[in-house]
Amino acid sequence: MVLAVTLPIAGISIVPTALLARQMRFVVTARNEIVASFCGAAVTIVCALKGLSYWSLVAGQLANLVIGNILAWSAVKWRPSRPRHFATIWNDVKFGANITLSNLATFVTTSADNVIVGLTTGKVALGLYDRSYNLVVRPIGQLMAPVSRIAVPLLSRLVDEPDKYRSAYLQIVRTATILLLPAMLVCISNATTLIGVLLGPRWLGAAPIFSWLCVGGLASGIYASAFWLLISQDRAQELRRLAFLAAVINVMSYFIGAIWGVIGIAIAASLSFVFLTTPLLLFGATRRGPVRRRDLLSFGTPFVLAGIAAYAVLVFGFRQVPLQGVLRLIVVTLASYALVVGFCLISAENRRLFSRTTQLLRDLR
Repeated sequence: MVLAVTLPIAGISIVPTALLARQMRFVVTARNEIVASFCGAAVTIVCALKGLSYWSLVAGQLANLVIGNILAWSAVKWRPSRPRHFATIWNDVKFGANITLSNLATFVTTSADNVIVGLTTGKVALGLYDRSYNLVVRPIGQLMAPVSRIAVPLLSRLVDEPDKYRSAYLQIVRTATILLLPAMLVCISNATTLIGVLLGPRWLGAAPIFSWLCVGGLASGIYASAFWLLISQDRAQELRRLAFLAAVINVMSYFIGAIWGVIGIAIAASLSFVFLTTPLLLFGATRRGPVRRRDLLSFGTPFVLAGIAAYAVLVFGFRQVPLQGVLRLIVVTLASYALVVGFCLISAENRRLFSRTTQLLRDLR
């Protein structure tokens, strides 16, 4: 009940945070988030030392939000005024409603599997699945959030310049893929080691679930990019329809996978995400607009080949390497990133786009 107070507090920061994103003041936004998170952590630790138990976590979250609000409002000049009538207000409301409904559909997609696991396989399996799911989804969310924050305002500014729009999109989605793909390959090929290091031997039963969920994580970057395209091109209604259809497909796959238990649900969730819902959204997003399907094909082919080659090396090349625990994870992670980048750089187009990505990041700075 107390944590429910965080909802209106978080809502107060939406407008100044959106204005900072629209102005592309990402350094200010990052600074505000780091300071707020640090203060929230400090409050949590102090309260815990004072013996407040789990209320320390509540106090830390409230402090994080309040300080974040203060910093966000201090960074923008805009202040609320009396409501006025604008000719475009109804279009803005419809756009926002479609985005909200799309987010609700996405929430159903990301929550229904846990419900179905709990109903069909019991609380022990649900614990293994939930822990595996969070280990996959939370880091991906943390990684993709700043990329999305840059992508949407940048693409919105370039929507009337198709060539620049296409180039910027491919550069951003390439950066996201470079960040995610090697990490997911490590998680798939070394799931048992990673679970043992992070959670301990009692959670090793989660390793196959975690590995299969990471297969779905391979497509998370390109999946998110479909949202960037549709939102930046003012196609929120199409996004809503596609998100609802994707939710239906995903939930149906969960029920089908439940026939084979919790691992069956993990397999069905990942395969439907990679081979059904992600292509569905990309097909809809590229039906019109500056980015075409052939652009995605030319972008994706080198990464698919690089991923297959890197995975083969990680599985077969490191099978006899006498490394265990944290040291093994460090070595295979470095090798995975080096292999993926190295294989991708074989393509002349990738070399050109890597150069353009570096220039884009310098311009943003």
